[in-house]
Amino acid sequence: MKTLLLELNDEVKGTAVDENPMELINNSPDFFSAFSCVVATDLPEQALLKLASLLWEKKIPLCVARAYGMTGMWRNVLPEVCIIESRPEYAKENYRIASTFPQLEAFAAQY
Repeated sequence: MKTLLLELNDEVKGTAVDENPMELINNSPDFFSAFSCVVATDLPEQALLKLASLLWEKKIPLCVARAYGMTGMWRNVLPEVCIIESRPEYAKENYRIASTFPQLEAFAAQY
């Protein structure tokens, strides 16, 4: 899997570790200091909270992924960053929702 991911961008370096993540989080927290970003999948909530706290202190982004059949969740845990759109002509194409749902419409109507 690592090899396939690294093929997406030649400038990215990656490491795959085949160890119990719970043991690394609890027994070797300094292990994560070597990375500029950590991707975690399917960790129990307590381990995820501990890892997020650990990485937050070190200002290392944490990307959390979870799949639920045909849908899933992706969450980035990182301190605030400023993003400058260098090509404003494309800004309208980002973060669009194809079809709204009643809860979103009700939330937006409040503003």
